[in-house]
Amino acid sequence: MARPTRVCRVKAFKQKIKHLFFENKTAIDELCAENVVAQTLAAEQRRVAESQLRRDKASLKEQTHCQQLEHEELVKTVKKVRIYTVGQKARPILLASVM
Repeated sequence: MARPTRVCRVKAFKQKIKHLFFENKTAIDELCAENVVAQTLAAEQRRVAESQLRRDKASLKEQTHCQQLEHEELVKTVKKVRIYTVGQKARPILLASVM
């Protein structure tokens, strides 16, 4: 009688081990699936952020270029006014009237 009960206990133990392995594998598979979803979402967010940064960079570059052109135009205007006033008496010039 001792033999069959021991065999039954060993079989039950093996069955429990198989069940635990199955649960472990299921948990690992679920974590892997969640990880794939999280990576996909993070990649999409990163792509959107990079796209926004590229647009911002282009906008700032255009603004800088426009400011540079305005500055150059202002310098030309100031030089013209200065050349004009050098021949005349020295008098204060208001830059607001030049613009």
